[in-house]
Amino acid sequence: MTNMVRGYRSKLEDHIDINRPFRVEIDTQGNAVYDSCCFGVDQNDRLSDDRYMVFYNQTASPQQEIRYEGRGNAANYTVSLKSLPQNIVKLVFTVSIDGNGIMNSIRSHTVRIVQDDNIALQLELHGIDFRSEKAIISVEIYMKSVWRICATASGFNGGLGDLLESFGGEIAEPQHPTAPNPAPAPKPEPAPAPVPQFTAPKPEPAPAPVPQFTAPKPEPAPAPVPQFTAPKPEPAPAPVPQFTAPKPEPAPAPVPQFTAPKPESAPAPVPQFTAPKPEPAPAPVPQFTAPKPVRSAPAEMPVRVELRKGEKINLAKKGISLGEIVINLNWNQPAYGSIDLDLECLYELSNGKKFGVQALGGNFGSFNAPPFIKLDGDDRSGSNEEGENLRINGAHISEIRRILVFTSIYEGAANWEQARGVVTVKCPGNPELVVRLDSFHPRHKICAIALLENQNNQGFSVEKLVDYFESKPKMDQAYNWGLRWKAGTK
Repeated sequence: MTNMVRGYRSKLEDHIDINRPFRVEIDTQGNAVYDSCCFGVDQNDRLSDDRYMVFYNQTASPQQEIRYEGRGNAANYTVSLKSLPQNIVKLVFTVSIDGNGIMNSIRSHTVRIVQDDNIALQLELHGIDFRSEKAIISVEIYMKSVWRICATASGFNGGLGDLLESFGGEIAEPQHPTAPNPAPAPKPEPAPAPVPQFTAPKPEPAPAPVPQFTAPKPEPAPAPVPQFTAPKPEPAPAPVPQFTAPKPEPAPAPVPQFTAPKPESAPAPVPQFTAPKPEPAPAPVPQFTAPKPVRSAPAEMPVRVELRKGEKINLAKKGISLGEIVINLNWNQPAYGSIDLDLECLYELSNGKKFGVQALGGNFGSFNAPPFIKLDGDDRSGSNEEGENLRINGAHISEIRRILVFTSIYEGAANWEQARGVVTVKCPGNPELVVRLDSFHPRHKICAIALLENQNNQGFSVEKLVDYFESKPKMDQAYNWGLRWKAGTK
């Protein structure tokens, strides 16, 4: 049996025989009524045929490809993938709350993939894994060259209506039949409320495309992505405003790539990825703001902690060394097309050197030499189930002052909501930290995820940011890195 976590993706054929029926078992326990539903969508991520809405009021699809059995808050779906029509390329399994309540209040949420009474895959979550959602997508089984599974485990505060709307569906208004003239009879008992029916949306003359859960429209060739270089020292740099949104510009500048500054003499070949000799660190500028709260990691801290925006938590040494810190980025892929997220960072060393680690230009860094930060490759296809990793050598914490972890969408639209990125930070002897990209921007392609700062060489504080920028220079300015930038491509 394979234990899935949120964001897990795999080929289904690696776990079961996809040519034979199998079961998807969903069980949610808590103090509310939880309704489960499975619906099939087409290659445009749209619910185009409401006969493939399978739930307690419509217990089977037209050819019995999907069959529902329910008991209390549990639901079992028997699925035959080979019998599905060609226009159904994804099955979405959902849970919604009937009445009051939020998913943060549940005791448990379990999803199992079972074949021949053997559990092949299992996802187990609890209330701490959610917030104020009233409807969630538990798992998705989708065709992308082969049948695959994704443990989505995220949802919508607005409930089932919002979830269905994201796939082009809607909840039909209850139908009230006209009653005939009453004959003399005893006073009848009140009739039960009609059960809402799920239907596909009514066709309109020219519906506008819905931006959620659809493959992004092809865009022109992507603008060059930035590569950063070390800053040109200046006698007295002016203070840079921090954490402010950039003013819109008439036309977006090329997305930069960092390289070393050109010498001021006659033009010569630009040296690659060099930096000026570090100068003494400037005296800290006093800030007149209240310090942000920092949570330490006591012995009884849970094994997994999800950070809120602006919150900090300390990763502390548990021995003579902090050990290896692994920062992982994972994200969802649409059924058609792909989203290419790049995990990157800016760093500042204790000697004042500032630079970056990114796949662009082959700046993968080094684990055992400065900057003691290493990027493990670049997953441009999205096929790597493990996502992308940054590894930090905690044995050299005294040589690292701060690290800004960020991600960028290299190609395609800024479809952050569909990507649903999740970053985890793992450090020996400390709880696993989770940073969700749970707010979105429809246009900006750069997201600052987290800031790590040295705490007297005894550990790093980790602060959740999730701030979006139109370019890397704008992000650089907001966090006062001061690098020089120029355009570049992979």
